[in-house]
Amino acid sequence: MSFPNPGVEVPSRRNEPLALRFPAEIVNKICDEAPNSTIKNMCLICRFYLGVALLRLNRVFISTNPRNVEVFKAIAGQKFFPTQIIKIIWDDALLYGGPPVPRDEVEAYYVEDDDDEYEDRVDQDLSDNGIAINWEGNVSAWFRKPCKENIFDLSSLKAMDADRPDHIARAQQVAEHMPMEKAWAYYQDLLEQQREVLNSEAHIRTLEDHIGSFPALRRVTITQATHGRPFKPLYETPMIRAFPRGFNYRTPRGWPVTDRSEPECDEWNDDGNDWQGFRVVTRLLAENKDANRVTYPRIDTNTLETGLNSRVFEKENRTLAHFETVLARPNFRHLHLDLMVDPFSR
Repeated sequence: MSFPNPGVEVPSRRNEPLALRFPAEIVNKICDEAPNSTIKNMCLICRFYLGVALLRLNRVFISTNPRNVEVFKAIAGQKFFPTQIIKIIWDDALLYGGPPVPRDEVEAYYVEDDDDEYEDRVDQDLSDNGIAINWEGNVSAWFRKPCKENIFDLSSLKAMDADRPDHIARAQQVAEHMPMEKAWAYYQDLLEQQREVLNSEAHIRTLEDHIGSFPALRRVTITQATHGRPFKPLYETPMIRAFPRGFNYRTPRGWPVTDRSEPECDEWNDDGNDWQGFRVVTRLLAENKDANRVTYPRIDTNTLETGLNSRVFEKENRTLAHFETVLARPNFRHLHLDLMVDPFSR
């Protein structure tokens, strides 16, 4: 019998319990139906499972969170796991740090304010649905209000739907809702970590150093929809998996999400803060840092009303030059771009 995980010496199992004497093929069938968290726990039980239980690891995440950066480097530094990676996902969603100072009267009109009447309606709706959460605490209104809306949205999405397992799992998270001041403190720690990574550019250096470490790599996806809906992320990144139970927070988006019927795109800025993932990834691919393996770059908004600023194609710039180089690569196969188009800039 051969064992999938190389370098792991599997001891004799003649006197072991039946559960530890399954053929490797049966263990792998079980693992096919189990989440990676369960497979990790199996590997901690004994050397037999460590030798035969394989993690389903075909993608890695990179973002401005140090946990994501550390796990990315750890996987890239392994001997076996990098051969399984076919996709890198750049989480371009930055945690919101508070409303910006308005630049003019137009911006001042759209800066969020404390809408007590609206919050009262949300509170009443939550109460009518039997949801009792203590929202008191010394936290900013821009944090508390979206947290309330998150719980309200969960209730609205459930509506009259059956009690599916995913609904039950989210209801359990709501039942264990963190006190607001604890959630606020945890969020502030995340913001500080984000600032440190942004200032050090550790995420950019990590991707630059290790994008060539994955021989099967074919796709790089850049998205700002990673955090998805409350307690239901689009991707369970290492950062998100480390969240405490019941942690409710303002869902980050990363790129401008318009609150109006039509988007407004600023002139493209090669050195701006938005769309950093697109600018970095196109540069690395243009420089062939991936050893010419990536055949499918993707900008994915997951139906959110935003996207890549289409004005990047308006006139010559550094990012556009890199993008054109990527399109000219001999192994280029597929492109997916969700674009945000400003009708007034045509």
